[in-house]
Amino acid sequence: MNASICMGIHDQLSDAHRERLLSLLIDKDASGTTKYNKLKQSAKAPTWSHFREQAEHLGWVDELGETGVWLHGVASGKITDFAGEADAADAPGLRDYNLVKRLALLVCLVHKARMRARDDLTTMFCKRVALQVKRAKAELEEIRVQQQAIIEALIGNHRTVLQHIDADSPVQAAREKAATLTTEILGVVGELDRDAEADVVAARLGDQLAPALHTMAMALRVQGGALGVPAAAVDDFGGFEGQYEQIEKVAAHHGNYWEVLLYGHLLKDRSTMYDLTSRLELRATSEDNRVLDALAHARRYKNLRDYIPERHEGGRPVDIRRATPSIPRTWPTSRRT
Repeated sequence: MNASICMGIHDQLSDAHRERLLSLLIDKDASGTTKYNKLKQSAKAPTWSHFREQAEHLGWVDELGETGVWLHGVASGKITDFAGEADAADAPGLRDYNLVKRLALLVCLVHKARMRARDDLTTMFCKRVALQVKRAKAELEEIRVQQQAIIEALIGNHRTVLQHIDADSPVQAAREKAATLTTEILGVVGELDRDAEADVVAARLGDQLAPALHTMAMALRVQGGALGVPAAAVDDFGGFEGQYEQIEKVAAHHGNYWEVLLYGHLLKDRSTMYDLTSRLELRATSEDNRVLDALAHARRYKNLRDYIPERHEGGRPVDIRRATPSIPRTWPTSRRT
């Protein structure tokens, strides 16, 4: 039965595919090992360079041929057994097998290598994203530590301003004095028409005009001095612009939204991730295809470096709710790539 299975696999291969598979036992890479051993490699640590290498490895094993077609009808257990036998052997040992069985074992090993390459790349992808998420969260925490000094300074500044304008402050005393002076002025002016001409006002007030003007000037000086106290305090803190700038720094990361920091960490992986989505045959686990639709939309605009449209070409909004449940709903009129 095994001989029959091996012959069936052998007959599925073209001459070009047979030659390519057999060359794996002979051709060597830069390190001096045969490409046959390359089929057995496992994924490395999820660094950026290893991620790229694993994606290239997937492309290489896929180029060896459509093993799923060649192994059609062969039980998965038998494929695993043949692949295990090939994996246990070295290149010289496998060259001692007869041609038919040698090719059958190589096909099964390549088939398993293709599966393992996808599994390893997907696992590496998940680990890579998890690592970048961890870095984004760490960056947010670092920003919060840096902001703590700003927050404490803003609180102290706010307390100082309040102390200048609370009930027992010089500002409140100045306000009361200004109110008293204003009452005196109103008592002198009386029911004077606000639209009256200057000569009419002078004739009406007579000798009381000069004292009224003097009292008004005193009231304005008192009010100006009262307003100047908190303004001077703000100037001591760096001025209004400096205070606004510090407030904006704190407000930019006031929530737990580490997602906005994730983009910078994913820039190096961006092209490889897009390439990965084209290599892997992604399928929805249910009838809900919203995540895959959003991914296809992003891939159409993968050459854009900043924002992509938030609507499909037909005008339908891109639904990312299932993909990103934790992202805040305060997006601008376009989506980050």
